[in-house]
Amino acid sequence: MRVRLVLSVMVIAAFACPTSPLPAQSVPRQAALFTFVFDDGFFTDTLMAAEFATQGAVACSAVVTDWIGAPTHLSAEDIRGLQDAGWEILSHTRTHPHLSRLSESQIEGELLGSKTSLEALGVRVRNLVYPYNQANERVESVASKYYRSARGGGRAFNTPTTRPYALRSFPYEHDLEATKHIIDRACSEHAWLILYQHRVDVAVSIQERKGRYLAGETLDFSPSGCIAVCQKSAWSQVLGRLHFVPQVGSARPGDVVTGRTSGATGKLGRVLFDDFAANMELLRYLRSTHPDMPIVTIDQGLNILGFL
Repeated sequence: MRVRLVLSVMVIAAFACPTSPLPAQSVPRQAALFTFVFDDGFFTDTLMAAEFATQGAVACSAVVTDWIGAPTHLSAEDIRGLQDAGWEILSHTRTHPHLSRLSESQIEGELLGSKTSLEALGVRVRNLVYPYNQANERVESVASKYYRSARGGGRAFNTPTTRPYALRSFPYEHDLEATKHIIDRACSEHAWLILYQHRVDVAVSIQERKGRYLAGETLDFSPSGCIAVCQKSAWSQVLGRLHFVPQVGSARPGDVVTGRTSGATGKLGRVLFDDFAANMELLRYLRSTHPDMPIVTIDQGLNILGFL
């Protein structure tokens, strides 16, 4: 299944934006810009890349290199496939530490080590995402030695006056209408909005549960025929939630959900959020409401705003 997903991304890559940075003159310098970033390098980035490519859009995947190849994360092949599909690969350090708590030599090891590991896979890496959105002057100083820019949080927009090692971003918090309002603000202020997410999945309420589903096991939904992979361990089920990534079909309220490994069963209640549908709705909204707001990678955005 994973190989098929990677290949599907590569096949439709021709419809995505090019991997090379957009020339600065292609968009007015004060134009509003939008960037999607998916943090931590989960394998679901490949699913989003396939969906985005159908709309001619790209995004960024921020990869923690020590997690490459883990069961829920991207493989080396996935990462190369994302780059081939026009996505930008960002460094997210080696081990995802609180960088500001480390010594300078440890910071060097995290930032240079991540870049070196990704480049060894044949990936071009120019920009960084700080774990936990945290940095200080020492961290920014080391980042400036190896990267063109680095992104934190701040719930703020970026402009040509933003410091490149303190790029600002907003988290996606499963609130479509609130996110659309932020997009509207960025457009009216002629600013660059970076929106970040983590693992992409579907969350539903689960009722009449017997047993506990296991993270990573295959789930069967009846009568809809959906097949999915469970994405969270037992703690979320205590709250009456089930998180999963669909592989075949779409689940429906009322489905009986059975874990192939655990044997757990339950009845699907209401959909709490669907990250796949939400991202595609954000793309639709950007295209229809703000057609002059380009969807760019970090490197493209830096180019457009005139950063060296």
